[in-house]
Amino acid sequence: MGSEQLNLVAGAAVRHPGKGERIAGDRYYTEDPLASAIIGELGYFLSGNIWEPHAGGGAFTRPLLQLAARRKLIISDLDPEAAAYDTTDPWAVIWRGVDFLGATAEDIAQTYKPQWIIGNPPYQDVEAHIRRAVWLTRQHVVFLLPSTILHSAGRIRLYRECGNPRHIWHLAQRPSFTGKGTDPRNYVLVWWDKAHLGETTSTPCWDWRGDR
Repeated sequence: MGSEQLNLVAGAAVRHPGKGERIAGDRYYTEDPLASAIIGELGYFLSGNIWEPHAGGGAFTRPLLQLAARRKLIISDLDPEAAAYDTTDPWAVIWRGVDFLGATAEDIAQTYKPQWIIGNPPYQDVEAHIRRAVWLTRQHVVFLLPSTILHSAGRIRLYRECGNPRHIWHLAQRPSFTGKGTDPRNYVLVWWDKAHLGETTSTPCWDWRGDR
Protein backbone atom coordinates (compact mmCIF):
# COMPACT_ATOMS: atom_id res chain seq x y z
CA MET A 1 0.00 0.00 0.00
CA GLY A 2 4.80 4.58 1.23
CA SER A 3 11.92 12.67 0.49
CA GLU A 4 8.85 11.37 1.82
CA GLN A 5 8.58 8.88 -1.00
CA LEU A 6 11.38 6.70 0.31
CA ASN A 7 10.36 3.31 1.62
CA LEU A 8 12.37 1.07 3.89
CA VAL A 9 14.50 -1.50 2.08
CA ALA A 10 13.69 -4.94 3.47
CA GLY A 11 16.22 -6.14 5.98
CA ALA A 12 17.90 -2.77 6.43
CA ALA A 13 18.67 -1.58 9.92
CA VAL A 14 16.35 1.21 10.99
CA ARG A 15 16.54 3.38 14.07
CA HIS A 16 13.00 3.54 15.38
CA PRO A 17 12.21 7.12 16.33
CA GLY A 18 11.15 8.34 19.71
CA LYS A 19 7.67 9.58 20.44
CA GLY A 20 6.68 12.31 17.99
CA GLU A 21 9.73 11.71 15.80
CA ARG A 22 9.43 10.31 12.29
CA ILE A 23 11.70 7.78 10.63
CA ALA A 24 14.17 9.50 8.31
CA GLY A 25 12.83 9.77 4.77
CA ASP A 26 9.32 8.76 5.88
CA ARG A 27 10.32 5.11 5.38
CA TYR A 28 7.20 3.33 6.56
CA TYR A 29 6.12 -0.09 5.27
CA THR A 30 2.64 -1.32 4.58
CA GLU A 31 2.49 -4.68 6.29
CA ASP A 32 2.13 -7.64 3.94
CA PRO A 33 -1.24 -8.93 5.26
CA LEU A 34 -2.86 -5.51 4.74
CA ALA A 35 -1.47 -5.08 1.22
CA SER A 36 -2.63 -8.59 0.31
CA ALA A 37 -6.10 -7.89 1.71
CA ILE A 38 -6.32 -4.67 -0.32
CA ILE A 39 -5.35 -6.40 -3.57
CA GLY A 40 -7.76 -9.22 -2.77
CA GLU A 41 -10.55 -6.69 -2.27
CA LEU A 42 -9.80 -5.03 -5.61
CA GLY A 43 -8.97 -8.16 -7.58
CA TYR A 44 -12.30 -8.46 -9.38
CA PHE A 45 -11.99 -4.90 -10.73
CA LEU A 46 -8.32 -4.82 -11.70
CA SER A 47 -7.60 -4.63 -15.42
CA GLY A 48 -5.03 -3.02 -17.68
CA ASN A 49 -1.58 -1.89 -16.61
CA ILE A 50 -1.02 -1.20 -12.91
CA TRP A 51 1.54 1.14 -11.36
CA GLU A 52 2.86 1.02 -7.80
CA PRO A 53 4.86 4.28 -7.56
CA HIS A 54 5.92 3.99 -3.90
CA ALA A 55 6.86 0.32 -4.04
CA GLY A 56 9.40 0.23 -1.19
CA GLY A 57 9.55 -3.21 0.35
CA GLY A 58 7.17 -4.74 -2.17
CA ALA A 59 4.12 -5.41 0.01
CA PHE A 60 1.77 -4.43 -2.83
CA THR A 61 3.89 -5.67 -5.71
CA ARG A 62 4.00 -9.27 -4.52
CA PRO A 63 0.22 -9.87 -4.60
CA LEU A 64 -0.12 -7.70 -7.70
CA LEU A 65 2.38 -9.85 -9.59
CA GLN A 66 0.16 -12.86 -8.93
CA LEU A 67 -2.54 -11.08 -10.95
CA ALA A 68 -0.27 -9.58 -13.58
CA ALA A 69 -0.60 -12.09 -16.44
CA ARG A 70 -1.11 -10.29 -19.76
CA ARG A 71 -0.70 -6.85 -18.16
CA LYS A 72 2.24 -4.76 -17.05
CA LEU A 73 3.01 -3.99 -13.42
CA ILE A 74 5.12 -0.87 -13.22
CA ILE A 75 7.26 -0.83 -10.06
CA SER A 76 8.97 2.39 -9.03
CA ASP A 77 10.23 4.14 -5.92
CA LEU A 78 12.44 7.11 -5.06
CA ASP A 79 14.87 4.67 -3.43
CA PRO A 80 17.03 3.18 -6.22
CA GLU A 81 17.69 0.10 -4.06
CA ALA A 82 14.12 -0.62 -2.94
CA ALA A 83 13.43 -4.26 -2.16
CA ALA A 84 10.40 -4.23 -4.45
CA TYR A 85 12.72 -4.33 -7.45
CA ASP A 86 13.81 -7.86 -6.52
CA THR A 87 11.74 -9.72 -9.09
CA THR A 88 12.37 -11.40 -12.42
CA ASP A 89 8.70 -11.63 -13.30
CA PRO A 90 8.33 -10.97 -17.05
CA TRP A 91 5.33 -8.69 -16.45
CA ALA A 92 7.23 -6.40 -14.07
CA VAL A 93 8.58 -3.11 -15.44
CA ILE A 94 11.14 -1.62 -13.03
CA TRP A 95 12.01 2.06 -12.83
CA ARG A 96 14.58 2.85 -10.14
CA GLY A 97 14.90 6.12 -8.26
CA VAL A 98 11.73 7.75 -9.60
CA ASP A 99 10.34 10.84 -7.92
CA PHE A 100 6.59 10.47 -8.39
CA LEU A 101 6.25 14.24 -8.43
CA GLY A 102 8.98 14.65 -11.06
CA ALA A 103 9.19 14.57 -14.84
CA THR A 104 10.14 10.88 -15.11
CA ALA A 105 6.77 9.90 -13.67
CA GLU A 106 5.10 11.67 -16.58
CA ASP A 107 7.24 9.65 -18.99
CA ILE A 108 6.14 6.42 -17.30
CA ALA A 109 2.48 7.39 -17.51
CA GLN A 110 2.74 8.32 -21.18
CA THR A 111 4.57 5.10 -22.04
CA TYR A 112 2.51 2.54 -20.13
CA LYS A 113 -0.83 4.35 -19.66
CA PRO A 114 -1.63 2.76 -16.28
CA GLN A 115 -5.28 1.96 -15.70
CA TRP A 116 -4.61 1.79 -11.96
CA ILE A 117 -2.21 3.51 -9.56
CA ILE A 118 -2.17 1.71 -6.23
CA GLY A 119 -0.23 1.94 -3.00
CA ASN A 120 0.70 3.76 0.17
CA PRO A 121 1.95 7.28 -0.62
CA PRO A 122 4.12 9.34 1.74
CA TYR A 123 1.95 11.26 4.16
CA GLN A 124 4.01 14.42 4.63
CA ASP A 125 2.96 15.67 1.19
CA VAL A 126 0.00 13.43 0.65
CA GLU A 127 -2.26 15.85 -1.24
CA ALA A 128 0.41 16.40 -3.89
CA HIS A 129 0.68 12.65 -4.41
CA ILE A 130 -3.09 12.20 -4.65
CA ARG A 131 -3.39 14.99 -7.21
CA ARG A 132 -0.46 13.59 -9.15
CA ALA A 133 -1.92 10.08 -9.21
CA VAL A 134 -5.34 11.27 -10.36
CA TRP A 135 -3.64 13.27 -13.09
CA LEU A 136 -1.39 10.44 -14.33
CA THR A 137 -3.76 7.46 -14.18
CA ARG A 138 -6.10 6.61 -17.02
CA GLN A 139 -8.91 5.90 -14.58
CA HIS A 140 -8.29 4.52 -11.08
CA VAL A 141 -6.32 5.49 -7.97
CA VAL A 142 -6.40 3.47 -4.75
CA PHE A 143 -4.36 4.78 -1.82
CA LEU A 144 -4.03 3.79 1.82
CA LEU A 145 -4.35 7.04 3.78
CA PRO A 146 -4.79 8.37 7.30
CA SER A 147 -8.46 9.02 7.98
CA THR A 148 -7.71 12.72 8.52
CA ILE A 149 -7.80 12.96 4.72
CA LEU A 150 -11.59 12.91 5.11
CA HIS A 151 -12.12 15.31 8.00
CA SER A 152 -10.36 18.63 7.44
CA ALA A 153 -11.91 21.73 5.89
CA GLY A 154 -8.53 22.23 4.28
CA ARG A 155 -9.23 19.16 2.12
CA ILE A 156 -12.31 20.65 0.44
CA ARG A 157 -10.26 21.92 -2.48
CA LEU A 158 -8.63 18.50 -2.92
CA TYR A 159 -12.01 16.82 -3.48
CA ARG A 160 -13.22 19.59 -5.74
CA GLU A 161 -10.17 19.04 -7.93
CA CYS A 162 -9.98 15.23 -7.80
CA GLY A 163 -13.68 14.45 -7.50
CA ASN A 164 -15.56 12.39 -4.96
CA PRO A 165 -14.01 8.99 -4.35
CA ARG A 166 -15.95 6.04 -5.70
CA HIS A 167 -15.56 4.05 -2.49
CA ILE A 168 -13.89 4.30 0.91
CA TRP A 169 -13.01 1.40 3.19
CA HIS A 170 -12.64 2.34 6.86
CA LEU A 171 -10.11 -0.06 8.37
CA ALA A 172 -11.38 -1.80 11.48
CA GLN A 173 -7.87 -2.64 12.66
CA ARG A 174 -5.04 -0.13 12.78
CA PRO A 175 -2.01 -1.25 10.78
CA SER A 176 1.62 -1.30 11.87
CA PHE A 177 4.24 0.46 9.76
CA THR A 178 7.28 -0.04 11.98
CA GLY A 179 6.87 -3.58 13.34
CA LYS A 180 6.55 -2.10 16.84
CA GLY A 181 2.85 -1.95 17.59
CA THR A 182 -0.01 -0.46 15.65
CA ASP A 183 -0.13 3.11 14.40
CA PRO A 184 -2.11 5.44 16.71
CA ARG A 185 -4.10 6.86 13.78
CA ASN A 186 -7.12 5.43 12.00
CA TYR A 187 -6.77 4.60 8.31
CA VAL A 188 -8.91 4.43 5.21
CA LEU A 189 -8.50 2.95 1.77
CA VAL A 190 -9.72 5.48 -0.81
CA TRP A 191 -10.64 4.65 -4.42
CA TRP A 192 -10.86 7.43 -6.99
CA ASP A 193 -12.44 6.48 -10.32
CA LYS A 194 -12.26 9.26 -12.89
CA ALA A 195 -15.39 7.90 -14.59
CA HIS A 196 -17.39 8.05 -11.34
CA LEU A 197 -19.79 10.99 -11.10
CA GLY A 198 -22.02 9.91 -8.22
CA GLU A 199 -21.82 9.94 -4.46
CA THR A 200 -19.19 8.07 -2.47
CA THR A 201 -20.08 4.69 -1.01
CA SER A 202 -18.25 3.23 1.95
CA THR A 203 -17.49 0.09 3.92
CA PRO A 204 -17.44 0.76 7.67
CA CYS A 205 -15.18 -1.31 9.92
CA TRP A 206 -13.52 -3.25 7.10
CA ASP A 207 -12.12 -6.37 8.78
CA TRP A 208 -9.02 -6.63 6.61
CA ARG A 209 -7.39 -9.08 9.02
CA GLY A 210 -10.38 -11.39 8.73
CA ASP A 211 -10.26 -12.29 12.40
CA ARG A 212 -13.72 -11.12 13.52
